[in-house]
Formats: sequence, structure tokens, C-alpha cells
Amino acid sequence: MAETIKLETLERDKLYNHFKDKIETANYLNRQFVSFQANKKEPIYRWFKFKEGFSSALVKYFLKKYAQKPGKILDPFAGAGTTLFAAQELGWDSYGIELLPVGTFVMEMRQAVQNVDLNTLKKTKQNLWDSLEKIENPVKHIEHISITRKAFPDEAEEYINKFLTYCSKIENHELSVILKFAAFSVLEEISFTRKDGQYLRWDHRAKRNLKGTSFDKGKVYSFKDSLNSKLNQIIDDLSGNKQTSLFDEASKLDFKEIPAKIIEGSCLEELPKLKNDFFDFIITSPPYCNR
Repeated sequence: MAETIKLETLERDKLYNHFKDKIETANYLNRQFVSFQANKKEPIYRWFKFKEGFSSALVKYFLKKYAQKPGKILDPFAGAGTTLFAAQELGWDSYGIELLPVGTFVMEMRQAVQNVDLNTLKKTKQNLWDSLEKIENPVKHIEHISITRKAFPDEAEEYINKFLTYCSKIENHELSVILKFAAFSVLEEISFTRKDGQYLRWDHRAKRNLKGTSFDKGKVYSFKDSLNSKLNQIIDDLSGNKQTSLFDEASKLDFKEIPAKIIEGSCLEELPKLKNDFFDFIITSPPYCNR
């Protein structure tokens, strides 16, 4: 064991010494600026929780400080696409690799908001609940695994299935993606659960055999109230209000000309397929093993 640890230390020191002339410590960057907390007031980023991410401001800081001009950028652990879309706003040709479907879904949504017709989205929201009430036998879209069974009140789960049935019949792909994302982003607040590390904490009101639990997550919101609130937030941001404008003056580019390239899969398999010396910049935060 001691020999293994010594070997690992030597390898780590070797790697550090190889790159030490290129390493800088930015003591002036605080945690709030670096972490996803800085995205809480930014359009799109504020639509969902993604604690594992970093801020769009950090990406833009690096690109403005260390790149003379836009080029091709890669994030091999793309997550929810912060690197890709922050760089895209500055005119970069962005590429990302992501293994988890939730990450690629969020990135697909971000592509959709660049092409959706805002008036169509507003009209859809206006007529949404009348349309849902007309659905009598919704398809059961939710297929629970053991850890999610009984996560939602019965009424909420019924509405989710009606909503997904409604979305499945929408021919406008961008509109359908945004609606599904809106529902996806409110799941925690309408459930009896709260994310706690890699697990879920269960509220005592859940219809599960929870012996000895007294955890109370607070108000469990209705699906209708939560979804309305989320759609209002999305529409407000896309409307370009002064306080929450989707794109600032320096970033008014034709994003359709430089769409982000999203590769779903493992970077161990996908990176070797990419050309050598193809990228000008790499920004990433690799996942860490904590189990």
C-alpha cells in the first residue's frame, strides 16, 4: 500500500512539474463568481438547478483574457452546456461531449430557445390548461424506479402524464422541447423529495413506509402553479425585458450560423474521433469519483 501511494505521489508531482510554468492561481476570483451561483440571475441559467456547474461569467472571463479572437472551443464534460453557450455568445464555434441524458436535454433546450417563436409559446401557455382538461385517458409516461415511486402527489402525477401526452402531439419540435423542459425543471418543488448529495430526502407526507422520519421539506407546490411560474419566467426572459434580457448588446450574434455541437456519449470514446489540433481552447470541469 505504501509503495502504491508513493508511486501515485511521484506521478502527480511529475504531472505538476510538467505544467507548473502554465499554472496560475487567480486569488481575485471568488466562489460566487466561479460557481453556478453566479448564474442565478442570468436568463436561461436561472431556469434550472445545476449545482455541479460553474458560471457563464467565468467562461467569458477566461475567453476574453486568454484568447485573442474567437475560434473553436471544446468542453469534453459539457454538463448543462455552460461553456458551450457562454462561448457561443462571444462568437465561438462550440463543441461539447456529455454522457448524461439530462445534460444533453438541457443543451437541446438551449438550442430550441434560439429558434422558437415567442408568440406561439405565449399562445400555447394561454390555452394550455383548457387543453389538458380535455385529455381523459392520458398515456402513462412516467415509469418509476424504486427510488422515485410515490415521489409525487397523485394529482401532480396525473397532470404530468396529461402534460406529456399533450407535448407528444405537438409537431413544433422547439416548442415541445421547451414545454417538456419547463416541467422537468419543477419536478423537485412539486414532489415529496429534496436532493441531498447523491440521494433523495423524503418528506414525512409521502405515501411510503418511512419509519422514524420527521423531515418536512416545506410547501409542496401544485404542478399547475409551478409550471405557470416557470413558463412565465421563460417567456419573460425571451421577451428581452431590460432587467432580464436574454442577450446583452455585445452578444447580438446570429446564433443560427454557429450552433453548438453536442455529442452525446463518453469522452473516452468520442475524443479519439476528433481531429488533432482542431480546437483553440478547452474549458472543462471533470467529474470526480465520490463513491
